[in-house]
Order: sequence, then structure tokens, then C-alpha cells
Amino acid sequence: MRNRVGRPRAASRAATRVVGPRRPPSASRGRLPRFIEKLLDTQAKPGFANCRKLHQNQSHPNGNGYLFDQFLQDGSNKRTDSYGGSFENRARFLLEATRAVISVWGSDKVAVRLGPSGSFGDMADSNPEGLFTYVATELGKLDLAYLHLIEPRVRGNVEDDTRDPNPVAAKLIRSIYPGTIIAAGGFKADTAEAIIAAGDANLVAFGRDFISNPDLPERLRRKAPLNPYDRETFFGGTDIGYVDYPFYDQRVAA
Repeated sequence: MRNRVGRPRAASRAATRVVGPRRPPSASRGRLPRFIEKLLDTQAKPGFANCRKLHQNQSHPNGNGYLFDQFLQDGSNKRTDSYGGSFENRARFLLEATRAVISVWGSDKVAVRLGPSGSFGDMADSNPEGLFTYVATELGKLDLAYLHLIEPRVRGNVEDDTRDPNPVAAKLIRSIYPGTIIAAGGFKADTAEAIIAAGDANLVAFGRDFISNPDLPERLRRKAPLNPYDRETFFGGTDIGYVDYPFYDQRVAA
């Protein structure tokens, strides 16, 4: 329960329920181009176009075991056609979809999200460094708005204590990706400043702390304490845990 200033109860450390392993659909090769055509048709619909005016970037939902991630990683992709096997084949679906969306909106309004070495949803790859450097190299040729990288130290919304606590994904990809990189996953104010100062990322994204701190940028500037988040309300579907956290000035006044 919350008190009147919106302070959440202690965060639960219960792990997010994961169902897996996932595999990309065993659709015939001919169905995948039709999927791309359907994607293009959706992008071009008036309602989608009107909605797009509210956003600067159209980002693929990738990483964390979503469809593109299932094609990329060989722990899930067992296909034997031109969409499975080699790095080139497993990256084909993501690259085809990305080029298709670019053809509608232009590359400056399209971004891609990757989770190098991510294991959420039972995802795995036998050579993640080789795979994701290949994918990043190919994406680097498309002049995207940005590349969003999820650090493997985070699985979904829980930090994985068995992984390297350092931002290894951004450091790996920075050396071969020429464009803007947004790093995400387990960052605090000091580590965000450090990765930008090192040049491994241009921007840092915050998730959990932004949910519980609607004025997060101002708090970081002022080095003010953060509201603790309530993990149990992350997927609750109500206003609790989304719009009831206090701003810093409200908390001080209370």
C-alpha cells in the first residue's frame, strides 16, 4: 500500500515469470516477405501516420526475446532456410524489416533495439559477440536515428547478479557502430555519466527509476534522493505505480 505522499512499499525481489524457450515461427520462407508487406501496409495507414506525428522515432520491439531476437539468436532459431544458420541469415529478417520501415519514414525516424548477450526469456546464442557485432555493422550502414542497446546485466526488469556489472554491450558495439548509441540497463547517475564520458554511449536510458520518479532528470541534476520503485506494480494495468509517485518538491513539502 502507499501512504499519502505516494511512497511505495519495499520492492519485491521476486523474479519475473518467464515462459520459454521461444523459437521463431516455422513459417515457410514465402510467408516472411508477406509479413514485411503487411508491416509496410500498417506503417502507411492514416491512423498510424497521425499517431507517428507524436513521436520522433519508430523503434522495433527487439531484444528480450521478442520476434526479431528469436530470429537472431541460435538458441531459438533452428531454421534451415535462408533465415537460419549463419549470422547473415539470422539477421536477414531484422534487416529486411528495418529497410522496409525506412522506406516509409526515412532512416532518421527509425531506430533498432538490441540485447547483446541477453538471456531474458531463455534466449541464448553460441557466439553472441560475433553475432551482434555483425548485426551492428550492418545496421551501421542504414544511418538509423539511434541504436538502443540493453546491457546483459539486466534480465527484463531484474538485475542479474551473475553477469558482469559493467556496461559491456555498449563498449563492444561502440567500436564498430558509427551512429548514436543509447545504452540501457541498470544505470545510476554516476555510471551514466561515466559511460558517456568514456564515449561508449551518446545517451543513457532509464526505465525503473523513471517509473518511480516523474522528475528524474531534475533529481539527477540536483543529486536528490530517488523514490524507490515498486516492482509488483510494473505490469499492474492501473494508475497505482504509474502516476502516483510524488515529485521531489511534493515529497519535501509533505
